[in-house]
Amino acid sequence: MDQNDQNDLKKRLEQKRKILQEQKRAKEEEQKKKKEEEEQQQMKKQEQQSSENIVKKQPDNQSIIEDNLKQQLNDSQKQKEQQIKNEALKKQSEQSNQIMTLQKKENQQTSQNNQKPQKQDESNQKVIQITNKQINNQQKTFASDQKGKNKFVEDNNRNQKEDLQKKNDEPKPDQIRQDKEQQVQEENRKQLLLINKKSDNEKQIRDQKHIKEQDEKEKQNKQRLESEKIEKDRIDREKKEKERQEKEKEKQERQLRERQEKEKQLEREKQEKERQLREKQEKDKQEKLEKLRQEKEKQEKLRQEKEKQDKLEREKREKQERQERQERLERQERERQEKYDRERKEKERQEKERQERERQELKEKEKYLLNSKRQQERTHPSQGDTDLIQTKKQNQERIEQEFDHSSQQANCHIYEEGEIVCPQRTTTVSNIPLSKNVEQQQPIIENRIRKTGQRHCKIILQDIREKISKYNQKDNKKKQKRLKKYKKAVFKFLQKLPEINDQQETNTQRFLEVFNYFDNII
Repeated sequence: MDQNDQNDLKKRLEQKRKILQEQKRAKEEEQKKKKEEEEQQQMKKQEQQSSENIVKKQPDNQSIIEDNLKQQLNDSQKQKEQQIKNEALKKQSEQSNQIMTLQKKENQQTSQNNQKPQKQDESNQKVIQITNKQINNQQKTFASDQKGKNKFVEDNNRNQKEDLQKKNDEPKPDQIRQDKEQQVQEENRKQLLLINKKSDNEKQIRDQKHIKEQDEKEKQNKQRLESEKIEKDRIDREKKEKERQEKEKEKQERQLRERQEKEKQLEREKQEKERQLREKQEKDKQEKLEKLRQEKEKQEKLRQEKEKQDKLEREKREKQERQERQERLERQERERQEKYDRERKEKERQEKERQERERQELKEKEKYLLNSKRQQERTHPSQGDTDLIQTKKQNQERIEQEFDHSSQQANCHIYEEGEIVCPQRTTTVSNIPLSKNVEQQQPIIENRIRKTGQRHCKIILQDIREKISKYNQKDNKKKQKRLKKYKKAVFKFLQKLPEINDQQETNTQRFLEVFNYFDNII
């Protein structure tokens, strides 16, 4: 407990030191503000002196502006002084509140320390707790009045006496009654002592508060009186200064009016001379401008005529160039078309000759094969069926092999609408004996028929593409649409072509009929 008390004392001392330091700071700030105000007053005096010297040289308007500036400066100074005073009063009130709170804490701690030695016995502690509760309840109801406390004590005594009388009426020994009365009296005496101590402490606190409030009020009144006295002195000085300034202004204004009248007369004479000079100069300028305008109009007309002639010549030249360019393009187009037609006709002629040769070769080979078959059937009638089955298998494998080889040469990987797509395949050809060379020639003929069909389709599609590109250049949309329809029809026809059956005898004739039908459609 002693250490706690020491710590509390240290804290109070530190708080007091802080308060003293704040007071010192506040005093130093007030001194600084006073110095600044004195410097401002000196600056104002200097400005007033300088303004008075300037007023002697300047007209009335400048003197009025300076008066307004001075009034604004005085108003700003008044506002600053009032702010400084209000801040000082706030700081003093805060410091006094802090001191009061510290004193309250000290009084509470002293009262607690005084009550500590009385809390030794357990019985005394219980009694003190009960009495403290009762006292607190009575303080709330009677508002800490001494009359209420006395009534409370009298009521307790009366109740205790009644209890004792009831007990005494009962058949008990005298010693027990006397002991109880003594205990009751001692308890009442203790309660009275506690109540008196608390009331004394509260009175001391109220007295201290009252004393401090009176001191603060006296200080505030003194400060208010001093500030009012300072304000009155300042107002008197300002009035005297204003009267002096007004007299000086009247003298200066009279002198200025006389000087201004003379200056105005001189200025009027100067203005009249300047006006005459300006009129002459303006006349000269107008004459010069009129001449320049006429010359510009002439030049503008000449320029416009020249531009018209240049424009006509340029248009003629451009027209001639366009015609020459058009003729050159048409000539180039004709030459290119003629060259293309010649090349196409030459290709068609060569292709027809080649196809004719192939047809003749096919016919001859077909005749030869038919004759060879008949001779074999006559010479080997029993082995004909077995040989036919073997030859058919071998021929089928050979056809597939040659078909794959021909499709790779014809660029079957990249195609458009109407081109035949041939996937790559690898086939193994079995060894064929030399005795069956005649029978192996039949699938070779059929394979050639297929090659001719593919080639014929490619030629037709190439022709259609060339025509489409030609009509694209000439912007003939109707023919272009018609050719696109033909192209789709060719593509569908090629997809629906029937496969050649090995059992049919007239394969070549049937295939040629199909291609004649195809040519009629195109």
